[in-house]
Amino acid sequence: MATAQSNFKTGDSTISSFKFIEAATAPIPEDVQQFGAKELMVLLVAINIDDPNVEDGFQGAQGPEYVVLDADGQPLGPLGTFSQPFFDIEPPEDPGWTAWADGVADSDVAYDLFGCVDPN
Repeated sequence: MATAQSNFKTGDSTISSFKFIEAATAPIPEDVQQFGAKELMVLLVAINIDDPNVEDGFQGAQGPEYVVLDADGQPLGPLGTFSQPFFDIEPPEDPGWTAWADGVADSDVAYDLFGCVDPN
């Protein structure tokens, strides 16, 4: 969470802050590993949105943010374009990273890992 950001824009909304709730990690299947990625970490966070178009009384939302870890457990980059603005971590500059990360973000691996922290 040392690399977490606040007061950033995503889409039409500004995320004023987000709070860490729970995390889990899982290995990335060997046949999917690229760019030195070995594990996937999911962070369940509570998001506070600052948007005049959002209904009064809306307190925010909970959701997953993903980070890819190397063999030493160090972050390589946020997984997928949705998680990118939440962290001050630059993903690898390899042109294939974005397509690979978006594919993993939409995979059963990410979905199953979210089940480990999903409060519902």
